[in-house]
Amino acid sequence: MVSCSPLAESSSPRILVVDDSPTLRKVVASILERHGYIARTAPDGESALAALANGAQDTELVLVDFVMPRMNGLAFCRELRKRFPDRKVGVVLMSAKADRIRESFLQQAGALDAITKPFDPQALLLVIDNVLRKVDHAPEPGPVAEGELAPQSALRPPSDPPEDASLVRARAVATLSMNVARELTPIVGTLVPEARHEHIFTHLSRNLSEPTLRTLGRVIRDVDLGEGKLVLSGDLSSLPIGAVLQMLQMENQTGVLVVEGEDRTIVMTLREGLIDLVQSRGAGDEFRLGRYFVEAGLVTPEELEALSATRAKAGSTKLLGDTLVESNKISLADLRNALIRQSSELVYEALRWQKGHFEFRRRPPPTLAAASRLGLPAAQVVMEGFRRVDEWRLIEARVGRFDEVLVRDPVAIEALGEGRLVKSERSILDSVDGRRTIREIVSAAHMSSFEGCRILFQLIEARLVRRRPT
Repeated sequence: MVSCSPLAESSSPRILVVDDSPTLRKVVASILERHGYIARTAPDGESALAALANGAQDTELVLVDFVMPRMNGLAFCRELRKRFPDRKVGVVLMSAKADRIRESFLQQAGALDAITKPFDPQALLLVIDNVLRKVDHAPEPGPVAEGELAPQSALRPPSDPPEDASLVRARAVATLSMNVARELTPIVGTLVPEARHEHIFTHLSRNLSEPTLRTLGRVIRDVDLGEGKLVLSGDLSSLPIGAVLQMLQMENQTGVLVVEGEDRTIVMTLREGLIDLVQSRGAGDEFRLGRYFVEAGLVTPEELEALSATRAKAGSTKLLGDTLVESNKISLADLRNALIRQSSELVYEALRWQKGHFEFRRRPPPTLAAASRLGLPAAQVVMEGFRRVDEWRLIEARVGRFDEVLVRDPVAIEALGEGRLVKSERSILDSVDGRRTIREIVSAAHMSSFEGCRILFQLIEARLVRRRPT
């Protein structure tokens, strides 16, 4: 069954609202009518198609729910283009996941926009106005072949102009206001038990204006939940971490800089612009402190593994470096040198990240950083990191994929003489056995990816090793 609004001016745009929720149909229709539109409603896609075929031929825009029991929004769009190939009708999908739909389905469905439910009236009206202008300037639609969708909606102009900035802004404000209202509604509901939650939600989402949201944002940003005051934050694609570190050193800043990648986190503690310690979560085994002791020849991999097993069995929480110092395996100077190398290489790693987020908070240093006090000049570490990043790109291009297998060339090795290789080069060459991948070779040699691949690059260039034929 299709319902219609009272008769309005014949020039008013006709809009069909399709949703299985009677409440939403009523609310949306009411908003449209208050702003001069003629609103019709339908409970599902089949009813909407029947209306378009019979009494609603003059419909200019359809607001359709993406998820409905009888016919979802995508199926409705398919049938709409198939049954009425010559009719100019704009379509807006309504969904709780409109952002995902915009990316995945708009072009396929032939819809012109999507809006997140529940939505602010202003955002809805801006979307409608934008889509109606697209419909007015669209070329005549062509037929759609049986069983398929047009690759691009016939209503879509050949090259759509950039989306209106006011529409983007209104949509962002509406989404934020609804998210805030969703969190506040249960709290307010306990204070006003006689009020229905949907009424509280509607009132809050409509009255959380942009200035109010900005004020809330500033208040929340300035709250210190024990993490320290947020001084600087941003996206790595806009502000690289090298520039952030150099700025923090120039300003003699003290605090903690957290850099987050896709599945890795690097935490840098600074004291008056100097790096006192860098730690990581999920950065990989190559950045574990024990590797630097092995690489320096202070302990063997077997000794390190046995010590780790002993500590785990005893349930020891003592740090590895402290344990090695107490057992006279290493000196305090050895520990400091290893921490410097670890911290430096973690900074080099962060410099490679092109995507991610960073936050710098002014707060006291963690206990371990306060004890380490490495005092590394940030600018100096960054400059060395940039050199490595540039070299790393060249090495990666020449070495190739990390899952490729390398084999030794016995003739070339004999002609050169293994005695002419330094210890690190022999270590890498000894790990090449015709079965290990490049990643496994570097891991077996207990080196950083950069150092291991740099040596492999030299061995490949000298023709001492080569890729195994596939």
